[in-house]
Amino acid sequence: MQRNEAPASAVTVICAGIATVDLTFGLEEFPRAGEKYRAASSDLICGGCGLNSALTVARLGGKAMLATLTGEDFFADRITEQLDRFGVGKDFVIRGRETVTPRSAVIINGKGERMIINYRGDWNHGSYRVKEIGDFDVLMADTRMPGLALPFALEAVKRSKPVVVDGEAPVNEARELLKLATHVAFSEQGLNDYAGGIPAEEALKKARAEFGAWVCVTRGEKPVISFDGQNFLETPVREVVPVDTLGAGDVWHGAFALFIGEGMDESRAVLHANATATLKTLRTGGGAAAPTRNELIQFMENTK
Repeated sequence: MQRNEAPASAVTVICAGIATVDLTFGLEEFPRAGEKYRAASSDLICGGCGLNSALTVARLGGKAMLATLTGEDFFADRITEQLDRFGVGKDFVIRGRETVTPRSAVIINGKGERMIINYRGDWNHGSYRVKEIGDFDVLMADTRMPGLALPFALEAVKRSKPVVVDGEAPVNEARELLKLATHVAFSEQGLNDYAGGIPAEEALKKARAEFGAWVCVTRGEKPVISFDGQNFLETPVREVVPVDTLGAGDVWHGAFALFIGEGMDESRAVLHANATATLKTLRTGGGAAAPTRNELIQFMENTK
């Protein structure tokens, strides 16, 4: 198990969403034509919204449980090894012979930006039966596996627990899940997919009216815009020179869910999630590169 440097949080977060294995390549610039390119670096890592969020919760000292679907293949074994290394619970990891484990080819350029080609297999997006759900404090779900996340969201609503949804494209396939959310954090691509490219403030108003949730949009290095139904708030992101942005958005969502579960209000949770994701961009790797709680505390104290 990967050790953390800070006392464990009492909060348990179920992260229901996609888990992948990513083959990464480092190039100075993104490819521009159908030619051969020689990478400066390469790695095979675990990723995906659900898995990266779970790793982040564990790195920050929380108790993380992953709910996802994989195949019966080498990639699934790799994911299992990663979960065991970081102490993430895998009671809700469903392995099936009739599908494949999601996998991605990722290109990271000299500015730390990433280009992702993802294959998710032929999944049935209906509702999935899961074993009895024990105690938990927060659900973190993404829109890539809405059928899998739905029973957890229904249980969270029944228990009056927060339901944080990562609004990533495709969003419109997950409307049933989104209607159960207490918090929806869109990416720019996800918000555009949902609202058709209208200005962010108008799109967030639309989402608030439809889902009744606190809503925000993360925008990379630009400030996060949030809307609570009355007021808009922009929370800046500290300017750094990124090494690798792969998984930074997922790290943000995992951190935000944990901080909401710990009782922070949304503005403080966004501020802390911004710092967590920023720290991740200074290291290579996905959720495994998320900071520990002590690293986060030190970073925030040094940037006051």
